[in-house]
Amino acid sequence: MISGRNVRFAKFGSHESRGYSFDLGRHSVLEDSDDDDAEDLERASSLPDLARDTSRQVSVGELKTEYSLVAEQWNRFMSGFDVIPDDEFRRCWREHTTCMVQGKLTHGQSAADEMERSWWSLDSKQKLPGEQPPVFCCVKGCPRGSTASNEKELERVPNQDNFCVCYFKNGWKLACCTDGHGPHGHFVSSRAVQNIAYHLAKKMASGLQEAEFPACLVDAFEQAHQEMVAHSSKQSWNIQASGASVVAALYKGSKIYTANCGDCRCVIGYETTRELAFSTQDHKPDVVTEQAR
Repeated sequence: MISGRNVRFAKFGSHESRGYSFDLGRHSVLEDSDDDDAEDLERASSLPDLARDTSRQVSVGELKTEYSLVAEQWNRFMSGFDVIPDDEFRRCWREHTTCMVQGKLTHGQSAADEMERSWWSLDSKQKLPGEQPPVFCCVKGCPRGSTASNEKELERVPNQDNFCVCYFKNGWKLACCTDGHGPHGHFVSSRAVQNIAYHLAKKMASGLQEAEFPACLVDAFEQAHQEMVAHSSKQSWNIQASGASVVAALYKGSKIYTANCGDCRCVIGYETTRELAFSTQDHKPDVVTEQAR
């Protein structure tokens, strides 16, 4: 584990430096305003100049024009970040791993359906190597309040969870799980597991030392975030309201390094005694350490 601590960095799609944000806040604050008022004013400051100017009425056309200018500036900025092509992912699995399996986005599934899988392995078998390979399960959930009347609508929403199990050529293995949210949460979670495995595979192939694992896990999370935002910009899909919480475990024999972001959790226990050995801590607003951060 990473010195018994969690990797602390914001959820995918919700990073503090994610770029422009048009959250509508309060435009006038009284002198005796409380913290909530100040927070609303801070959010309002992210609006373009026209939206913050309350001295005159602003037409929808003017706002759209200013928004477009800000979006264009943001897209120019993000053009400096690379988007990883699908062929590059496949080349990485061939050159730097012996086996890679991840969840495959599937439409038309009902609640409790198992997610389909995308495989790559040296022996072309859809089976994890070893006498006791990991067991994984990724079923589509059923939102609260779901009824038979909206069953067809739910079938159009893909499973927003995803996972990967990756075997690197140096003997280390990666297990990664993601829980997506928002309109494009299924896409964020799917691309996140690919990105994290990709960056770790490249580092492992370059001779990464075990002492560097903690920093490398943090870097993999951050690189995945940057690639995700760049992809959304270049492919013109809105990432602002979408994201995913993530947990990753890098392990070999009795050693394991964990990293988590959001409310995904890694739990490690003893099979013989049924005792808990270690658990990551969720990043939630009611956690004292998260409030301090």
